[in-house]
Amino acid sequence: MMRRLLLAAGVLVLPAFALSQSVTVHSEAGQGDYQSISDALAAVQGDGAGPDVITILNEGPFHELGLNITGDANDNPLTIEASPGVRPIVVIQSGAFSPNPISKTGELTIRDLIVIPLAGVGPTDTAFRAFEITADIPGGIDYLFENILISSNDGNDQPVASLDGLTDPQLDPDNLGDVTSFRGNAIKMRSQPTDEVNRFILRDVVISGLVNGATTSGGFGIRGFMNGAPGSEWVIGEGCVISYNTNISGNLRGAIQPGGNEGAIDIFRVEGTEEKPVKIINNTNYYGIHITATQIEESIKDFSWMVVANNTEHGLWSQDSDEHYNFENVTFVNNGRNALNLSPAYVVPHTAVDSIFAGNGTEDAENVLSILTSEEDDGSFTFTNSAVVMDGPYSFNSAMLDDPPDYLVFENSITDDPEFGSTDPSSAEFINVNNEAYGAAGPGGDPLRGAGEYTGPEPTSVMDWTLY
Repeated sequence: MMRRLLLAAGVLVLPAFALSQSVTVHSEAGQGDYQSISDALAAVQGDGAGPDVITILNEGPFHELGLNITGDANDNPLTIEASPGVRPIVVIQSGAFSPNPISKTGELTIRDLIVIPLAGVGPTDTAFRAFEITADIPGGIDYLFENILISSNDGNDQPVASLDGLTDPQLDPDNLGDVTSFRGNAIKMRSQPTDEVNRFILRDVVISGLVNGATTSGGFGIRGFMNGAPGSEWVIGEGCVISYNTNISGNLRGAIQPGGNEGAIDIFRVEGTEEKPVKIINNTNYYGIHITATQIEESIKDFSWMVVANNTEHGLWSQDSDEHYNFENVTFVNNGRNALNLSPAYVVPHTAVDSIFAGNGTEDAENVLSILTSEEDDGSFTFTNSAVVMDGPYSFNSAMLDDPPDYLVFENSITDDPEFGSTDPSSAEFINVNNEAYGAAGPGGDPLRGAGEYTGPEPTSVMDWTLY
C-alpha cells in the first residue's frame, strides 16, 4: 500500500513540471496576474516550464520601459496576445536605441498590440526602433507578428493612425504639436545564421503615421537581412499596410527594405491575398520597396497581391543585378519617380502576370519603368496579360515605349487607361479597374485587375488593344 501511495504521489507531482506558464495582464491592480507586460515576461521567461502564454485583458495603456524577449531556458513557445476584441496600447517609455529587443530561439507569436512611443519627446529623441530582432540567434527562429499597429502617440497615449492604416492622419512634420513619433525603423530584422531554418511571418501588421529620421539617419518601415537554410522564409503577408509615414532625414528610405537574405535562394516574398492585399501607400520621402544586394547568385523575390501607390519616390528600387523578381496581381500607380527602377544592368529574367504598372501622368523623365539591361546580359522582363499604362491620368511618360528594346517582352498585354475608381486608399473603389478593355485581358480571358477588383462593364470586344 505504501508503495502504491508513493507512486501515486509521483504521478501527481510530475505534471506540475510540465504545466504551461499561462499568465494574464491587466492595467488595474487585482484584475490580472500582473499589471505590466514586462513583469509577465520576466515571470514566464524565468521559469523553464512551457509553453508560455501572456494574455492581456484590457486596453491599458501599458507604460513599459521595454519588452526584452529572450524566451525561457528551454526555448518553449511564447505567445503575447490579447483577449478577443481587445487592442492593448503599449507605450514605450525608454529612449533606448532598441527598446524591444527580441533574441528568442524557436517559436514566438506577438499579436493584437498597438505600439507607440512615450508622449512629450521630440521625433529625433525618442526610441529609434519599435522592434529589433537581434543578430545570429542560435537554433533557428519561427516568429509570427499578427494584428499589430505601430504608430505615433497623439499626446494622449492614443495612436494617430487608424487601425487599418488607410486614413490620412494629416501630420505636419514641421509642426507636430503634441504628437510624438518613433524616429526610425518600425521593425528591424538583423542577419541570422545561414545553417538554420528561420521563419518570420507578418500578417495584418500596420505601420502608419510615423514622422521619423534625424538629420543624417532615416527610418525604414520594415527592414531586414534575414538569412537561412533552405525552407527559411520571410513573408510580408496578408493585410500588411505601410502608410502615411514621413521621413525627415536627408537620406531616402524604403517602406520595406529587404537585403542580404543569404543561404536559401527564395527567402523573401510579399504575399497578400485577394481579400487583403499588402498596401504600401502614401509615404513621403520613401521608396515603396528598396532592395539591396543579395550575394547568393540568382536569388528570387516574389510579389503577389500587392499595391504600391502614392509614394513620393520609386515604387520599387533594386540594387541587385542577378536576382529574379516575379510579380503577380500587383498594382503600381502614382509613385513620384520610377514605378520600377532596376538600376544595375540585370542579367536574369523577370516576370509579371495579371499586373498593372501605371505612372503619375507627367512627362517627367523619371515617370517611366527604368529597366536597364542588354541582350548581351541575357536579362529580360516579360509582361504577360498585364498593363503598362500609356493613356489617362496615370500614364507613363509618352516617350517610354517609342522604341522598346527587345528584352522587354509583352505577351497579350495592353496600354489602356485602367480608369481606376480611386487612388485614395480610404475609398472603397481604391485601385479598382473600370475600363472595359481590361474585362478579358487577364489570364485565360478573365479580367485584368492587378491587386484590385475589375468593376467595369462586360467587354464587347478584345480587338485592337493588345500590345505586341
